[in-house]
Amino acid sequence: MSGDTKGNERVVEEIKTTNLTVENILVAENFQKTWRVVKKNYQEQLVREPLDLLAYEVQLESNLKKLEYLVQTDKYRPKLPRIIRAAKRDGMTRTLSFLDITDTIIIKTITDKLQSSLHKDFPSCVGFSRSQQKAFRSDEEDYDTWIQAWLRHQGFVNDLLQYKSCDYVVKSDVSNFFPSLNHHSLRHLVLQRTSAEEKLVNLLFFIIEYMSWRPGYCINREVGIPQEDHDSSRILAHTYMVHTDNYFAEEIEEGRYVRWVDDFIIAVRTQQEGKTILKKIEQALENSGLFINSAKSKIITKEHFAQSMFDNENSYLDEIHRITMRVHEDDLCGHKEHFDEKLMMHLSIPKEKRIDNWDRVLRRFYTESRRIGSVVLENHALDHLCQYPSCARNIFKYLSTTSYSVNLQNSIYDYLRSEENIYEDIEIYCYEFLLKWAISDERGIHGDIVNIALDHFFARNGFNKPLTEYARGLISLLIYKYGLPADIAKLANYFLTDTIYDSAFSSYIICILISTESYKDKAIEAAVKYEDVSVRRVLNFLQLVSSNPSKIEKLLKQYTSVRDISPPGYKFFPARMLPLVRITRSNLDYRVEWDNHLARILDELKTSKKNYDCGSMRLIESELEKP
Repeated sequence: MSGDTKGNERVVEEIKTTNLTVENILVAENFQKTWRVVKKNYQEQLVREPLDLLAYEVQLESNLKKLEYLVQTDKYRPKLPRIIRAAKRDGMTRTLSFLDITDTIIIKTITDKLQSSLHKDFPSCVGFSRSQQKAFRSDEEDYDTWIQAWLRHQGFVNDLLQYKSCDYVVKSDVSNFFPSLNHHSLRHLVLQRTSAEEKLVNLLFFIIEYMSWRPGYCINREVGIPQEDHDSSRILAHTYMVHTDNYFAEEIEEGRYVRWVDDFIIAVRTQQEGKTILKKIEQALENSGLFINSAKSKIITKEHFAQSMFDNENSYLDEIHRITMRVHEDDLCGHKEHFDEKLMMHLSIPKEKRIDNWDRVLRRFYTESRRIGSVVLENHALDHLCQYPSCARNIFKYLSTTSYSVNLQNSIYDYLRSEENIYEDIEIYCYEFLLKWAISDERGIHGDIVNIALDHFFARNGFNKPLTEYARGLISLLIYKYGLPADIAKLANYFLTDTIYDSAFSSYIICILISTESYKDKAIEAAVKYEDVSVRRVLNFLQLVSSNPSKIEKLLKQYTSVRDISPPGYKFFPARMLPLVRITRSNLDYRVEWDNHLARILDELKTSKKNYDCGSMRLIESELEKP
């Protein structure tokens, strides 16, 4: 390479790094790009408030310009995140942070712009992000299964198994990884590897400190990166491991080292070498202020490793996924029979012989069972929920396409009453399922659902109070979807007579009450007193909907469109949009156009191939019957 070429590359690199400033990066144009990614992935978040997202998008240009102004003039302040404890196993949980829209936009814009510099010299044998594995769409498997998919599709499994004279594999990970990352060390790494402006890095860690959970007003130890849904935390956590990777330059060069975030897999020749490698991992981590997870660290044979990766099962599930993508559901019968046989073989493995990753493969069976239309897992779902709580997302996504069953409905409520109900995310998944599920319109069923939901809301008849106020908001929405005015009155009395400060519940109940004639004015009066930015955003939006819906017609219809789970093609109306059915119709000038839109929604819901969203249909029909 010529000297001139090298010089030009240095100039380009200098230009890139000098552009890493608040003034150049945190601008409305970049925020717009980030917004598109955030919106696209928003529906897969555990905690989400689409009405707030819609409210933000209605004034998107001005909101992004205002955000640029606040950041550029040092007036920006993050909002405290919503913290949810997600199930791992045996009562243990993972703490997840869900940020306000503005905070998500800022931190993601920063980390996305820094990522290429942060990871510029990382070897290909280390990974951290779903975007590095393209075999599936991002909503098909949850985070814990991506290491398997990444290993297989990058060819690392075969490479490790076929490595010359290596008969063993070392598996290990970091104990309490994300909560243990030191802010000072990470900040130094970011500055060192990116040449970013110090003010930009200061802002990044200013947000991280707000994201951090400090129960009981504990002191800020300046450690811990809360996990969120937009890869920012994983970008930073991956960067933190650079010095650890450097300890294994020889193993990396030889092609027997793989790391996914904080999971290590290293091929070794003998058990003694395996012990040496574990000690090496321990020392490398300690130098970064981290500690090895002794309970998960082991030296296993190549044969055991191959079995634990369930390569045959995963390869088969890959093929089934591809088949369901290209074959019409009517032509899946032959595949379904073979699929059920494979699934039963997996389920028949005795519990004591279910080696590492058995439950991760189970998650994939739930996903593909939904896609191919298998009913085998219907009778196992609640047992699996209790035994493998980290599978909850896949289980409920599968159940949401099953036919209505009183037994399943009662089993869900039995779980919510039981001592098993200790995980905040699973309680949320339960109510997300009930809001989406095609519950029968048979006489009395809707009343039973509402009565039990009220019992949980008010912690009576065997129920403890909801684990989170966010879950209480979802319960309110379920009561709204299936209840009568008298049921809504009970919620109104609770909200309007008590002092309620939590925005997660308040944003839901305010929308519900504003859609009623009896409580609209009182709900607006209560909402006006809130200083919470998301509550005020939603309130301003609802007032705009009441006064001039035609101004936001395109967005309004986009957010109130019918959704479907495909395959098998079950159509449903998003429950969080139900209050808009009534609020929008309150504008007499727009009523004809809105009624036509609602009629089209009903027609589309009736084309559902499997079951009907009777709750939404009944609410919309009752609204259209009003003069």
